[in-house]
Amino acid sequence: ANTHILEVHGGDWDTSLKIKASGANSGISFEDSSGNEDAHFLANGDGLKIITGTSDTRLFVHTAGHLEIPTANAKISGSSTSTGSFGRVIADDVIIDNGDVTIPATKKLYLDGGGNSYIHETSADRVLITVGGTNLLDLSENGGGASDYVAIRAQSKFYLDGGGNSYLAESSTDNIRATVGGTDVLDITSTKISGSSTSTGSFGSVHVADKIGIGTTSPGTTFVVAGGGDNARIGSTADGVVIAHTSGVGYLQG
Repeated sequence: ANTHILEVHGGDWDTSLKIKASGANSGISFEDSSGNEDAHFLANGDGLKIITGTSDTRLFVHTAGHLEIPTANAKISGSSTSTGSFGRVIADDVIIDNGDVTIPATKKLYLDGGGNSYIHETSADRVLITVGGTNLLDLSENGGGASDYVAIRAQSKFYLDGGGNSYLAESSTDNIRATVGGTDVLDITSTKISGSSTSTGSFGSVHVADKIGIGTTSPGTTFVVAGGGDNARIGSTADGVVIAHTSGVGYLQG
């Protein structure tokens, strides 16, 4: 038996069935056997809407060519593989637009699936990189000049060789240590610079507030030169004034 409630034959796709309203809107309503309105198709100059209940628009096909899902907390579920292209995509305030990704201020961009490694703007113009729950890098722009800064966590290492054995680090509070090839070569503190180095460069004026020791790390007086043979020569490498000692007796030769 034929069970069709309504069947329309004839005409092309745009003339088989026409629904003409008396006003600006036209549409089709669906009711159950008790007269309850289940859904509507509503068409007007803006496009076609699918409405559930009496007024909740669930889907809007706009005449401008885009598709809207205006209902709050609406979901799209399913699985699809697309080889097409999309324009601007907005999902919970995350915007993908022409290759740029924008997230709201102070929100986190997770790198581990939502765990404890992420990048985020903790306050205006200040970005933190957090790894394993620890803030490792702090970048801040505060108007330029001395107010801007780049900060790493205390006693973390800043490698200069891609993660090998040459780096700068705060070895202890207010003590910066330079390590090259696994050897500590220079300590910089708030009161002194210490270390060992061979230099072929040139220097300007040198001012020392305390003792100077050459050949010794424990000078007992203001200036101490320790060693065998000629302890000090003033003039040239071949001649000049020699300060030395022999058999426990010091002498000056010129």
